[in-house]
Order: sequence, then C-alpha cells, then structure tokens
Amino acid sequence: MGTVQKRRNRPKPETRRLKAAEISEKLDKLAHNNAKRNNRLLKEVFIHPLRFEDISLKALVEQKKAGRSRSWPKNAQTEVYWGANSSHMAVDKDNLPLALHFPGYLGKTGNMFKYCLLRSFAKAVGVSIRKGADANNRDSLEGYPYLNKESYISGVIQLVGSWTAIGHSNDEPTPSRDVLKSAHAFKLSMECLRELAFTSRAIDDLLSKIDPAAYATLHEARKRLRRVNAAYAALTSLDPTYLHGRSIIFNRATRGHLDIRDPAEVLTPILVVGKFVKGGELRIEKLGLTMSYLPGTLIFIRGSVLPHEVSVFSGGKRISIAHFIHKALLVQVGISDIPMSPYTESPQYVPLPL
Repeated sequence: MGTVQKRRNRPKPETRRLKAAEISEKLDKLAHNNAKRNNRLLKEVFIHPLRFEDISLKALVEQKKAGRSRSWPKNAQTEVYWGANSSHMAVDKDNLPLALHFPGYLGKTGNMFKYCLLRSFAKAVGVSIRKGADANNRDSLEGYPYLNKESYISGVIQLVGSWTAIGHSNDEPTPSRDVLKSAHAFKLSMECLRELAFTSRAIDDLLSKIDPAAYATLHEARKRLRRVNAAYAALTSLDPTYLHGRSIIFNRATRGHLDIRDPAEVLTPILVVGKFVKGGELRIEKLGLTMSYLPGTLIFIRGSVLPHEVSVFSGGKRISIAHFIHKALLVQVGISDIPMSPYTESPQYVPLPL
C-alpha cells in the first residue's frame, strides 16, 4: 500500500521535465554570471602582472623535458607576498603566466558548501594516508599536524577519471581505486563529481581565457581519450574540464615538491576550502613568492617546473583540491607538446593607453 501511495504522489513526467528545465536555466544563468566575473578578475590581474624578466618558462620546459636541471637566476629574487585582498598574476619575460592567485574565489557560501560536501564524502568513503607528491616511497606523517586530534580527518582521496600507475605509463588507464573500491564508493564519487561540476565549469572557463592555446590542445586530448577509453568517457560525463583527476587532501601540509607526472607546460588549479583562519601559505621559493591560501582561494601554478610547498595552518580545518593532468595519458593519445599562450593573447587582455 505504501508503494502505491508513493507512486500516486510522484510528480508526473511533464512536471519533472519542467523542474529539470528550470534547474538547467538557473545553472546556465549562474554559469553566465561566473564567466562575467572571470572576465573581470582577469582584466584586473592583466593590468599590472608581477614580471620576472630573468626567467624563461620555455627554457624551463625544455630543460625539464630533456631531463636536465633547471637553470635559475643566480641572484636571489626579491621576496614578494600576495595577500588576500586582491587577485594577482606572475609572468615570465615572454609574458607567459607562471602563477595566478584568486583569493576568495568561491565566496563564503561556496566555500562552506564545498567544505561540508567533501567532509561528508570523506566520512562516507574513507581516506588513506599514502604517497604524496612531496614524498618518496610513502606519505610522511609529519605532513599531518592534526593526525591524532579528535574530529580532524587526515589523508587523501583520489577522485580520478583515468590514470596509470607510476612506472606503468603504457598500461591501459583506469579510474582510481578510491572511486572503484565498492559500489557504494562509486555512487558517492559520482555524486561528488556532479556537485563539483559547477565550480569545475567556472575553472574551465578561466583556463580557456588564461591560456587559449593549451586549452584547445588539452580539450582535443580529452576528446581522443574519451573515444578510446569508455571508463573515462563515462566518468567525465560529469566533469566539463580536460583535467584527469583531483587529489582531495585533508588537513595536510606539503614540503617543497614538483608535480612530476604533470606535463611541463600546463597550469594546474589548486582550490582550498575549510574553516581555518591563519597560516597555510603557498610558497614558490625560486620566485621568492609567497601567497595567502585561505578558504575559498583558487591558485593556478606551473607545478611541474616550479617547486612549491604549502605550510602548516591553524585555527580550524583545511581541504585542498589539487587538480592534475598526467602526461602519460596525453602521450597515449598522440600529444607530447602543448602550446602556451602569453597573457597578451587572451581575449580579456586590454592594452593600457600610452
């Protein structure tokens, strides 16, 4: 009897279609507003970028690909701090972006929504302390300052549509073990991806305007990978970006490291959410650059050629979402070189009047 009553109370198909259309219209409007905000933010950071005249990103990329040590300026860089009151960008001598910094990108509501979403996700599927980008053979417990503190989650979830194991770059790419460890974990992972998709769409829009040449090449790689890998195609139906995955990192500080599996050319996004109030800066020592890393901040960095670290925080809890692309997957679909655009080629760049 209860089932019959539920069926009677279920909205009719035409009602469900109308509601779906209303939701779609609202999401499109929000996406349009986000694109307008992205345009404004980029126009601001393009006006007065921090320029490193003695650094060539192209040279760093070539050295990395050739397996040679990167050459850095002999003189120490002047120390620069980017605070949380405005957005920033650093470029090399050829106007190629090295790093971008957008404090408060998510806003207070967006930050808390993502924070609660990811904490609930972690509690439901579990987290692991494992090898990190800054570790050798395994994750260092020293990176988890609140490991034994009650109510703190410590560890990493790999929310990955497709990757290969380290040392097995020619193997068939598969989703991460965290996604596939159980039917329940798979369901929750897909729900989490769907909830993250709106922010992912905004990040994708930013990438298309910061580096249009790389964006076009990497979305072509996505199309090719979707054609040859059904699992990746299925999972990325919920993800609008060309990114291969996300490391969701709970209450961790990272030592200086490079993103060794990422292509040398790419800008990768790092998003931070949480309730902490102090510390936790991201530092790029070779540039003498330290930037605020408070909840809601979005950062883009050439993490494969610029060593970076994230310091310890206090006064609450932190979750970082490190997005990534793995060069092994690009090679498998015939892409080994990625073009890079100077910011002056962005449609949002407006030359200053002489």
